[in-house]
Amino acid sequence: MKTDILETINTVVSKFLSALDFPYTKIEIVEESEILRINIQTDRAPFLIGTHGDRLDALQHIIKKIIWNSIPHSEEESISLVVDVDGYRKNQEEKILRIAQEKADAAKNSQISQLMPSLDPYLRKRVHLYIKEVYPELTTKSIDGDGPRKRIQILMG
Repeated sequence: MKTDILETINTVVSKFLSALDFPYTKIEIVEESEILRINIQTDRAPFLIGTHGDRLDALQHIIKKIIWNSIPHSEEESISLVVDVDGYRKNQEEKILRIAQEKADAAKNSQISQLMPSLDPYLRKRVHLYIKEVYPELTTKSIDGDGPRKRIQILMG
């Protein structure tokens, strides 16, 4: 990733948090596969995360919009951003991917399709990509759920 884009992202996030007069200790930007993870470290993480990550979802939406308005449009298309606070999203992803691994193993061993719990779009995408990469003999499909939260069915070929 270009250094100037990383600097722009860091500046946008720090200015945003400063405008809110919100204390933070560090902003880390880590490139993971095709994702830039922006992790805000703070002693007041529960406030930014909210109940089940609802405030974090809103924070991510706002920060992404500001960042996309701050970088050239050609660069914007290739950037996938995830805003995290004290590794909250990262921990959730790891838990969901462990469940996906268990369900995939069960589908493979029993030849019976398995259902994941309902997930938000980002976590569904992570599960689809994980299964495709680690279990090429299996397929996944999203099925009905509540609003944007759908379930994933894991099945053989």
